[in-house]
Amino acid sequence: MTQHLHEFLDALQDTREIVIRRPAAEPGLTEAWREARDDAAEAFARWAMTGGRDAYAVYLAAADRADAAAAALVTER
Repeated sequence: MTQHLHEFLDALQDTREIVIRRPAAEPGLTEAWREARDDAAEAFARWAMTGGRDAYAVYLAAADRADAAAAALVTER
């Protein structure tokens, strides 16, 4: 499962778009970072409760997204 996910993600083109799932109080990189941070925290909590490679892969992907959003935010300022 994890190998298939990596292959799928590697094949995707980066559209440089930011997707925010909840209405943004302040649109832009700050909100993108907050959402990514929250997603990573939720994914970590799920992994901590259930364990497993798939849950860990989801957590790592969410943490990577949060790191990328933080880096973009720092670069903007």
